[in-house]
Amino acid sequence: MKLLFQSDDYGFTDAITDGILKGIKEGIIRNTGLFVNMPSSKRAAELIKNIEGISVGIDINFVAGYPVTKDPIMLTTLIREDGHFISSVEQMKKLSKPIDQKNILQMFDEDPYDYEEVLNETEAQVLKFIELMGRKPA
Repeated sequence: MKLLFQSDDYGFTDAITDGILKGIKEGIIRNTGLFVNMPSSKRAAELIKNIEGISVGIDINFVAGYPVTKDPIMLTTLIREDGHFISSVEQMKKLSKPIDQKNILQMFDEDPYDYEEVLNETEAQVLKFIELMGRKPA
C-alpha cells in the first residue's frame, strides 16, 4: 500500500515550491494547488506544467500577498491601504470577541468580505492560472 499526499500552497515561495516538487519527484505528491498571485507563481508554473500524472488545481487566495485584480477600488474589503491582502489574522483581530482557534469559521457573525469583490478576484485568479499553466485548473 502506498500513501499519497495532496499539497497546498504550491508557488507560495520558492522553498515551498521546491519542497512540493521534491515530493512529486519522489512519488509522494500527485496533486497540488497553485497560488497564482505570489512572486514565485510564474516559476512554479513553469516547473510543473509539463510533469505528467500530476493534477494541478488552484489555491484561491484572499489572505496573502497582492491580489491579481489590478484596480484596488474593486477590492476594498480584501486589501489594506498598501495593496496587500488583509490577512486572516488581521480580519480576526477586527472582531470584538476573543479569537477562538477551535471555532475560527464561526467567529464571523457577519461576513467581512464583499461577495462581488470575492467573485472578481476569484475570476482574476482563475484567468491568471490559465495564463501561467496554459490550461484550466484540474
